[in-house]
Amino acid sequence: MLSKLHSDAADCLQHAAECEAQAEQTTDPIARASFIDLAARWRRLAESYQYTERISNFLATPKPVGAPRR
Repeated sequence: MLSKLHSDAADCLQHAAECEAQAEQTTDPIARASFIDLAARWRRLAESYQYTERISNFLATPKPVGAPRR
């Protein structure tokens, strides 16, 4: 599952880069703004996948027996 999350985040970052490239190539200001907004959304989704992966890693880490609770 963790490798799937990592792959999903990488895919999102690739989509964001493609949107940014499209934004640079267009001369239409409305289309440019749309591509930039879409790239930001892809990046936020990638961050969400990365956050989920960090939480999963934390929860999967074995805790020592008798460790004090917070």
